[in-house]
Amino acid sequence: DVVNDADILMVSARRRPLPADQLALLKAHVAAGKPVLGIRTASHAFHLRNKPAPEGLADWPDIDATVFGGSYSNHYSRDLATTVWPLPEAQEHPILKGIPATAFPAPGGLYQTSPLLPGTLELVRGKTQGVEKEEPVAWTFERADGGRSFYTSLGHPDDFKRPEFTMLMANALGWLMEGRATAAIGTPAPPGR
Repeated sequence: DVVNDADILMVSARRRPLPADQLALLKAHVAAGKPVLGIRTASHAFHLRNKPAPEGLADWPDIDATVFGGSYSNHYSRDLATTVWPLPEAQEHPILKGIPATAFPAPGGLYQTSPLLPGTLELVRGKTQGVEKEEPVAWTFERADGGRSFYTSLGHPDDFKRPEFTMLMANALGWLMEGRATAAIGTPAPPGR
């Protein structure tokens, strides 16, 4: 009920086709150029792997490309150690403010997200033990509709215990809302919201 009036859309869902009218609300938010923040499985939030949506539901197979500028294809084993680090050339970006420029562990398996599409700015990269290829882990995307998105493949439950991750999320929200007239973070929402 609140998507129409929402300032920002946060997506953290995995392979959940929706009723067509609900998916239309999300697509309208994006088409209006409003900000979107995607966490981990948001890259494949509203479609099933290699299957059509069940009867009565709709899917969004290209959400990763159109909303986040990514190219998710799979992930490496969760059993392999993964390390992520802010890119030195992006260290001055507001989303990385206050985040140490050192590597830190990331549980849950590294997502295969490359190549990033034009309009993205990679902020954090990662590598899995025993795999030579590095992958983008967090980035911004200036969408074709004029809106901004932020996406990170981090978001495993253990990531929420890391100050680097929580700072990344707080900074991303601030960057996405930059220049938009909104209530201050921590201010109670108006009645009915």
